[in-house]
Formats: sequence, C-alpha cells, structure tokens
Amino acid sequence: MPAIDGSLVVQRTEAGGDWADLGDVTPVNGIARFEDPAIVPGARYGYRLAGSTAAAWVQVPAGAPRLSLAIAPNPARGDLLLALGVDRTAPITITLLDVQGRAVRRRVLDGLAPGVHVVNVTPSEHVRPGLYFVRLERGSDEITRRVTLLQ
Repeated sequence: MPAIDGSLVVQRTEAGGDWADLGDVTPVNGIARFEDPAIVPGARYGYRLAGSTAAAWVQVPAGAPRLSLAIAPNPARGDLLLALGVDRTAPITITLLDVQGRAVRRRVLDGLAPGVHVVNVTPSEHVRPGLYFVRLERGSDEITRRVTLLQ
C-alpha cells in the first residue's frame, strides 16, 4: 500500500443527511486520528474520508459513565497502569487487594479533573505473583476489577 502524502479530509453525516467536511487530518506512521468535538450524546453519525464511499457509523453513548476503570496490561509484569474515567472532581481511592481481601497497596488521588487519566499503581517488589483485585472508590461509587501479576 502506498504511503499517504498530505492531509485527508474527514466528513460526517447523520442518517439521511448530506456529507459535510469536518476538517483535515494528517496521518502519522500510517494512522490518522480525528476528534469530533461537536457530537451529541445518544446520536448516531457516519464518518468517511472525502472521496470515499466506505463509511464507519458510530453510536454515541447517551451518557458518560460516572466512574470507569480499565487495567493494562493484564496480566501485568512490572508496571500496572489504570485508565480512570471520572465525571467530577472528588477524592478517589485506589486499592490493590490480594485474594483474601487484604490491601497490598493503597493510593488516594485528590483533584482529578473530569476526563480519562492514566495512573501507575505498580506494586512493590515484595508483592508475589498471582491473582489480585483493583478497587476504585469515590464516595458511594465503587468498581472492582481482577488483575493477574506476573513475576
């Protein structure tokens, strides 16, 4: 496949509507990224590159989750990274628990702005390989995810 030289024009439509140019994007290392800030929760949009007949349709969720947690990598060897999605500023407690429910590591985060944040909660070298749980708490909101730690 030949390399793309220059920028690409991204277009958007809603069901039954006309295609409209949104903006230009220049691929980096063969990947083009584009963020559409003018979306409406609950709406469905089609996207394509100008001149193309192939389109990708996206259903925008009706509302953002109040709190979300994703773990990477899992299983983890070394760094344990958490992607936290928060909808408001409030103290958040992250606890790494062993299978007996004992806290192995605890971290409190204050003042995270709404959005997605990546947090490193790599356990100390004294934590043994095995199955653990990551608990995220903010007031009455709580999420727990399983993680496997490797040597």
